[in-house]
Amino acid sequence: MEPAPGGFRIEALLAHRAWMERTARALVRGDAEAGDLVQDAWVGILERPPADAPRS
Repeated sequence: MEPAPGGFRIEALLAHRAWMERTARALVRGDAEAGDLVQDAWVGILERPPADAPRS
């Protein structure tokens, strides 16, 4: 698979998808709001990845 912007492996990022979705649903009332929260988190991760994130 292609590296994500910033050189990160998509698989490494997507491994956390289910956890992010469950956490977002626990924090907000509706599925749409949870989806927005997860999407905002992905944007933040891609713009400012953690220093210890696995690279391609």
